[in-house]
Amino acid sequence: MSMYKPFDRILADLTDSSEYFGGGPDEIMPAIVRAQSEDGTTKLIIGDSVCRQLFNDLQEQNEDIAIIGSNAAITMSGQYILAKEYLDHHPSATDVFLIVLPASLKQTYSMNLGYTYAVMPFALTDTLYHLDDNTLDIMADTYGRPFLNGLVVKGLHLSAVNRKIYLNYLADHSHSYKLSSPFELADQYVGKIAELCNERGVKFHLYPCPVCESNKDSAEAMSEQFASSKLYEINPDYFDMIDYFSADQSQDGVHFDGNVYDREMFNSIIMEDYKGEVLLDYLKY
Repeated sequence: MSMYKPFDRILADLTDSSEYFGGGPDEIMPAIVRAQSEDGTTKLIIGDSVCRQLFNDLQEQNEDIAIIGSNAAITMSGQYILAKEYLDHHPSATDVFLIVLPASLKQTYSMNLGYTYAVMPFALTDTLYHLDDNTLDIMADTYGRPFLNGLVVKGLHLSAVNRKIYLNYLADHSHSYKLSSPFELADQYVGKIAELCNERGVKFHLYPCPVCESNKDSAEAMSEQFASSKLYEINPDYFDMIDYFSADQSQDGVHFDGNVYDREMFNSIIMEDYKGEVLLDYLKY
């Protein structure tokens, strides 16, 4: 009954489950639909939530670019799904830009957001099958194989009560996937984006987002690991391109504070941080 109106809201309220409506699926499914839209664009920008802050508001000025900044929780496997869906529906594509924080390159399948962002929206749109078998096995070990099934996921999506029960069970009985190497998923799936682009004659660009200075030490430590990753072959200058912004101008130590930054300031950051890069040859701001 909790899957059907009007009982969904009534039972959610009675069981203190209302907060489990929406979230990951409702945020990411529109991004998938956007990637699939045959809209005449020839360039794609994807990335995490800092990418979204910087670029998504520029969509109106850039009719030839699909700007689909999302978040880190979908992992690099999710970014690959978005890139593949875009390229499958845009045969005239010329460029794909992946713009992410260093920390986003290390994002794994977590307990707090991983299932709702990295599994649910892709299972509901039947795009999870784009992932490699070893990744689906990892997801199955982490979340339970039945919970990768689209019909089961639909039951969790429609019912806040079902989702609350399942996610609380996960929190008590499972654990986030531990990466076997710092950039395990990124090496696999950013590598797959690069390979896919190469196969289709599309240029692939990997850029960093600006990093809050409170994360400077961890970012610099990652640069040593990056040098031995496959990502280094895609953009050896990735860490050299990083610009750091003041911690007192961040809302949470990761994102820009919206009370400090406006569109004009974001445009200035884009112009400065990506100066000399092909992105600025295409982007209007």
